[in-house]
Amino acid sequence: MENKDITLSILIPVFNTEEYLEECIDSLLHQNLKDYEIIMINDGSTDSSKKIIHSYMEDYPFIRYYEQTNSGQGTARNVGIDHARGKYIYFMDSDDYLVEYKLNKLLNIVIEENLDGIFFEGEAFLHGNVEMKLQQFDYIRKKEYGCYSSGELLLSDFSLNNDLIVQPCLYIVKKSVLIDHNLYFPDKYKHEDEFFSVTLFLYLQKVCHVKEVVFRRRVRENSTMTNVNKTPSFVGYVHVLSHFDEIYTNFDFLTVEGKKAYRKKMSQLTKAAFTSHSQVTDKSKVEGELEALKKFAKKYRYFGPSTYGYVLMTKNETTLEFYRKATNVIKKLR
Repeated sequence: MENKDITLSILIPVFNTEEYLEECIDSLLHQNLKDYEIIMINDGSTDSSKKIIHSYMEDYPFIRYYEQTNSGQGTARNVGIDHARGKYIYFMDSDDYLVEYKLNKLLNIVIEENLDGIFFEGEAFLHGNVEMKLQQFDYIRKKEYGCYSSGELLLSDFSLNNDLIVQPCLYIVKKSVLIDHNLYFPDKYKHEDEFFSVTLFLYLQKVCHVKEVVFRRRVRENSTMTNVNKTPSFVGYVHVLSHFDEIYTNFDFLTVEGKKAYRKKMSQLTKAAFTSHSQVTDKSKVEGELEALKKFAKKYRYFGPSTYGYVLMTKNETTLEFYRKATNVIKKLR
C-alpha cells in the first residue's frame, strides 16, 4: 500500500552481484533524496549479496529486503512493485550505478510538474574501467523531446526517430499507473522489458523526456545483454509477443500514432525473434515456440514477405551464413 510519507521507491533485483552491489547502493545514497525507500529483492543469489544488503540495512532503516528462489529479473521487479510504498517508482539494476544527485533532480521535476512519468538517458562503461565509454551500448537519444500530454504521443515520436529505448532504469513512473492498469513484467522469461516499457506509454498521461545522463550501465561478460545462449532469448521473444498481441487486440488506443508505434515494435520484435531462432543450437527443443511465432507473424500481415523469407532462410545454414556476412558488410559501410 502506498505511504503518503514516502515519495520514491527504488526497486533493485539482485542476483550474484556482490562485486558491484556496494557501488550501486552507495550511488543511491548519494542522490540527496528525501522520503524514499530502497527495496532489494534477492533473486536466489548464492554469493555474499545477502550479507552485503543486510550490512547496509543496519545503518539505513529505509532499505528493505525480500528474497525468492531464482525466478528472473521480471518476477523480482513485480515483487518490488507489490511491496513499494512510494508514490513513484524507479527500477535500478544491481550491477550499475547512478550519476550523483541526478535522480533527485529528475524526481523534483516529476513532482513540480505533476507528471505520470519522466524519461532520461544512460551511458555505458566498460567493467573495470569506469572512464572507458562504450557508445555502442549507450542509451542516448538524438534530442530532447520535452513534455507531452500523453504517453502515446511520446511513444510515437520516439518510434519515428528510432529513439525508443526499453530499459526500465531510464524512467521514473507514478506507481498508481502500474496498479490501476495491472501492469507487471512478464515473469520467468527474457525480454520482459520490451513489453513492460512499451506498454507503459499507453497508460501515461502527462510525461516528459530530458536529455540528461542519470544512469550508468556496466557492460561485462556473461551479463543479460552479452550472454551467447540464444534459446532463452528466443523463447522470451515468443512469450512477450503473446502479451503484445493481447494488448494490441484489446486496448482502445487514444491516437493513431500510438497504435502505429506499438505495432512497429511488434514488427521489430518478430524479426528479432526469427533472428534469435536462427542462432539456437538445438532447434528441436523450440519447435512449439517456432510454430507460435509463425502463427503470430501470419496474423499480422503487416510484417510482409521479408519476414517469411527470413523464416525460410533459417532452415538453410549456408544461405543464412551468407545473409549474416552480407548484413555485417552493409553495416560497416553505413
